[in-house]
Amino acid sequence: MKTISVLLIGLLSLSVASPGRASAVPEMPRVTLGAEGMTLRRWFLLGPFTGKPGEAAIDVDFLAPLGRPEAGCGSDDLRQWAERLTTGKPPAGPAARIADGADIVDFSQQFDVPLPIAWGSPQPTVYAACEIVAESAHEAYLLFGSDDGAIVWLNGQQCHLVRDGRALTPGEDAIRLPLQPGVNSLLVKVVNYAGTWKMSARLEPSANAAAAFLFEQRGALLQQAVVPDEGGLALDVRGVPRAAVIAAKVESWSGAEVGSWQWEAAPPPSLATLPHGLYQVTLCIDGRAFRQVFYRGSMAGLRDEMTARCQSITPGEDRIAINLATLARRLEILNRPYVPDPAGESPWTQRMFEQAGGYKAVYAATELLKAMDRLAAGEEPFRHRPGLHLRGFRSRIDDQVLHYRLFVPSNYRADGTGLPLVIVAPTVFTRPAPYLESIYVAQHEEAERWARVAEASGVGVLWPGYRVSPYGNPIDFTQLDEALATVAADYQLDPARLYLHGACSGGIIAAMEATRHPGRYAAVTLVNPVLHRMKGRYDENPDFVAEPGYQAWLRATDPLRAFATLRDLPVWIIHDGVDPDHGPLAHSVDLVEESRAVGNRPRFDRDRARQWEQFSIAEEHFRWMAQQRRKEVQPLDFLADATAGGPLARALAERFIVVEATGGSEAEHAANQKLSVAFQEAWRRTNYVSCRVVADTDLPADEERRSNLVLLGNARTNAAWARFAGNLPVMLTDGSVTVAGRTWEGESLALQAWFPTPGVAGKKLVLVGAAQPAKAIFGTLELALDGWFDYAVWDNAGDQPRLIAAGRDPAASPIQRPGMTIK
Repeated sequence: MKTISVLLIGLLSLSVASPGRASAVPEMPRVTLGAEGMTLRRWFLLGPFTGKPGEAAIDVDFLAPLGRPEAGCGSDDLRQWAERLTTGKPPAGPAARIADGADIVDFSQQFDVPLPIAWGSPQPTVYAACEIVAESAHEAYLLFGSDDGAIVWLNGQQCHLVRDGRALTPGEDAIRLPLQPGVNSLLVKVVNYAGTWKMSARLEPSANAAAAFLFEQRGALLQQAVVPDEGGLALDVRGVPRAAVIAAKVESWSGAEVGSWQWEAAPPPSLATLPHGLYQVTLCIDGRAFRQVFYRGSMAGLRDEMTARCQSITPGEDRIAINLATLARRLEILNRPYVPDPAGESPWTQRMFEQAGGYKAVYAATELLKAMDRLAAGEEPFRHRPGLHLRGFRSRIDDQVLHYRLFVPSNYRADGTGLPLVIVAPTVFTRPAPYLESIYVAQHEEAERWARVAEASGVGVLWPGYRVSPYGNPIDFTQLDEALATVAADYQLDPARLYLHGACSGGIIAAMEATRHPGRYAAVTLVNPVLHRMKGRYDENPDFVAEPGYQAWLRATDPLRAFATLRDLPVWIIHDGVDPDHGPLAHSVDLVEESRAVGNRPRFDRDRARQWEQFSIAEEHFRWMAQQRRKEVQPLDFLADATAGGPLARALAERFIVVEATGGSEAEHAANQKLSVAFQEAWRRTNYVSCRVVADTDLPADEERRSNLVLLGNARTNAAWARFAGNLPVMLTDGSVTVAGRTWEGESLALQAWFPTPGVAGKKLVLVGAAQPAKAIFGTLELALDGWFDYAVWDNAGDQPRLIAAGRDPAASPIQRPGMTIK
């Protein structure tokens, strides 16, 4: 086997050369590449050079004025030019520097220059160089991608040219490199036309190795996973060298071969005679097999076939029925046309929803069919199954089905030491949708890449889904607890190897979860995290912004200091502070300083030169977490409520039922029904599911023991409220509201408050109403998000309800508002 070495220039700190002083440019270090291939992460950069307005920079030789044309340059030339270039940042002139550590080189970050926003503007250009050493003549391949135009030279000979503008696709081009014995010079020129400016490159020792790497990284082998009647089987061979030797075959779902061919030597077999259904294509390269399932037919046909099969079986258990229905529902969602969010969304978001619909549908159908085959064989369909899964559970809050995503590595064994699990904290979102219809589930190919990273480290990954747009509300942690409990029921977890990962606003969820259970997690990793409670929800309710009690609540629930003081918890933070859409760098600095003040030593990586691509970060974090173990292990009780008491939102993060008022006059009954409808609509708007509702006259006795009660109306119109009224510190009259000895006077007041249920340990009452039901109008009924208080008093005398008082302790002195009397 031939040995190839890649020689890349070491880290530089260049300055203008002076007479009589030794060169500041070091010799090029050498690293060895074996048979496995190597991503080129270290590059010697010269630039940026800038063309004239309207000039095609791809055709401009920016190196010729330095003494030698770009096509004929070698390493010695680059070193000499580096000595002549200034080291200052633009506009001082071009500079020489090293890009190190990134799978994807972002030139705009390396040089910190403004990029053109339109074609025709001056085009920034950079040269990237390295050396390749081969012991003998050898034909290698460079898997290359660029944004935008590019030229690649090997030993002064042009071997690749891209003139068009394009987005970066790693491995889009397979470039043949005829290496000579000894040192070979590789030079790449990348020109930016508009927008982002990036490059990626990987060296593979053979055409087969390049093809195998591409198929493994992509996951998908076919251009279409759903092959229509008029279509044929087409491999996705972008970047695959034509010299690769690939044997291919097609099999039915049952495993019977229906056709085979040799890629580049024969065409794929015709599918015209095959009935509609699921099939599998397999590619064999040097003894390695790559497989993909596809469906012959249409998306609608696939959905209808799987739905009919589901309806023909009897699951037996609710758990099994939920998981089957989860996959069937996902197929139904994928058959709907994409409808953009009226509030607007980025082109990237639109692509995530629109792209690879057939691939996602076949994934769901494959999961579904495997489960049904196991059921037919009398096997357990879901428990202890490795792979990437969409699953569901019935929430204890409202008996509704919620969803999550899970990856389990292939080395998991039900009778083994247990599954190490990384919980990826959810982040806020702007497109309102239930989890199965969210951008997170739409990013299926990204989840597969996460799964490959986790597989390499032997860890599982849980994306716990969400109920509401998460920002550290009590209901966020109920969702996390219930998803974890469901996974723990289906798999044997390793209690010493549970980890948290939080990026951006997921950082605050991870920090709060770690402080909720200080002895549960073995490590926490954070990427550009939000860590301070800056606001209670994504679209902060303006009624509460100026409320002192609200600001006090934000401070009281800010997790940073408590998180910083946790002992025996390894923490690794990567935060470069470059992206303004992610958490402020100051948050991570605060965490590090607070941690060090109490003797903790979190790992903090803020070196801007290490602009890792996100999956490189995940690889580093997952490998590091997999090595961490807790010495003292806690029992895994994921459904235990770690925090009792308030605020009001906590009552809605536990099992509850809405109790409608049926008493009073016809007008009062209509007003109370309107309030009930408004509460239910607010719940569906924020949780995407319905809540449980019962009339006060039909409330079962056991519900008072099992559930928190949301009582609507007042003690006169709601029979359940009336039963508890004598034991509650609340009184509503036509001219006042009294809570725990404090009275607010006004003709149009309404109350939201919670109290422990009299005589029922651990349960809560939520009161939502007014003495006059028609006055029961509130600034918010989205109480799972906005219920930071224990009580809130609203005045409806004007055009809009106005917050009069709110707080965490009804007995504390409230803020007096103009025109109100407080006794």
